[in-house]
Amino acid sequence: MRRQTSQAKKHSKNRITHAWCGFFLLWLILLSGMLERWVGAPGLYQWLQVRSLVKETRTKGEEIEFELSRLDGLRKQLETNPAVQEIEIRRVLGYLRPNEIVFEY
Repeated sequence: MRRQTSQAKKHSKNRITHAWCGFFLLWLILLSGMLERWVGAPGLYQWLQVRSLVKETRTKGEEIEFELSRLDGLRKQLETNPAVQEIEIRRVLGYLRPNEIVFEY
């Protein structure tokens, strides 16, 4: 009789262990995002993708801010500095000074 009760306890412990392992496996599958299409819960893979996208967007934003500050400085120079104005007019419109010769290669 003792033998049967110890086997029953052992069987019960195995069932509990299997249940916990199944629960843990399901949790890992949900965490991975493999069932995202059906469940709708984003997983770790999607989180990493979003994190990477945020980092790229921040980097691009910093580059745009740098370019904006550079262009703002150029704008101020074009408004106030006649030498810069002349250089830009000559570059964009191709104007020449009197008696100036341009050599093209």
